[in-house]
Amino acid sequence: MTLEEKIEEERAALESTKLTPVTLETFNDWKRRKAEKKQKDLEDKMKEEVKKAKGSHNILSGKALFKYDPTLF
Repeated sequence: MTLEEKIEEERAALESTKLTPVTLETFNDWKRRKAEKKQKDLEDKMKEEVKKAKGSHNILSGKALFKYDPTLF
């Protein structure tokens, strides 16, 4: 069995009623949601690092500061 045949067999086994057709609109919506989630995760991580830095005498590294606010540089 070739790779293409295996892929087609797996594709045929999927339940087609639960699949979302990929259109430009659905792709852009998915991409936007993914970017928002990534930004939120980054902001949460930066808040954690700031809390850690405030609790001790450590300061954020240059990389961490750049990720937090690139306009500082």
